[in-house]
Amino acid sequence: MSDIEVPKLSQGLSHLWDLLDDLLYEYDDAPELRPELNVRLAENPESLKTPIVSYKVNSREPDEERTGYKPQWKREQDNPNASGDLVIYGQIFELEILFGIWARSYEEADSCREFFEEFVIYRRPRIRSEGLLELVFQEHEEDLEEIGSHSFVKQELTYKAYQEIKIVDRVENIESIHTRLKRPELREPEDFRAIKDQLHRSGNY
Repeated sequence: MSDIEVPKLSQGLSHLWDLLDDLLYEYDDAPELRPELNVRLAENPESLKTPIVSYKVNSREPDEERTGYKPQWKREQDNPNASGDLVIYGQIFELEILFGIWARSYEEADSCREFFEEFVIYRRPRIRSEGLLELVFQEHEEDLEEIGSHSFVKQELTYKAYQEIKIVDRVENIESIHTRLKRPELREPEDFRAIKDQLHRSGNY
């Protein structure tokens, strides 16, 4: 097999959910954070302890204005773990994230929603430093939801978010791609997919 290594990806959305969960844990009586499907598919909805804040990614697509549809070169830097330099690429995505406030009364839902909106504003610097470039409130909708035979008040908060995915690769990997392209006899059949993927990330095609 070739010496082209699988690139390391930056922290994704799973890290964001973990971060929000850790930040909420710092507050007394903070609502529990769960994936929306985890709430909707609860085997015993009567045992759900409210309020609950659910999360769901409604849409995610490349930000055409900022980086377009492929990763863009950002910089080169020293490799702290080995000789040679690293190449950093980045691509920005625009997301629509739905946070659902689940409660058993309108008063409970209103109280939790106010807390969560203030929480996002207050902890935005931490969220931006570790999870997202931005998280901006867009819309608030309210409805009744049925899970089994149990009714819940649900307030849905729509947020627009921007996330940058960073790809880290070694300079020598990029150079080896060009060598292989110029001298096909050096290429092994199983290298083709890796070379194609690397070229797509570098934009040199």
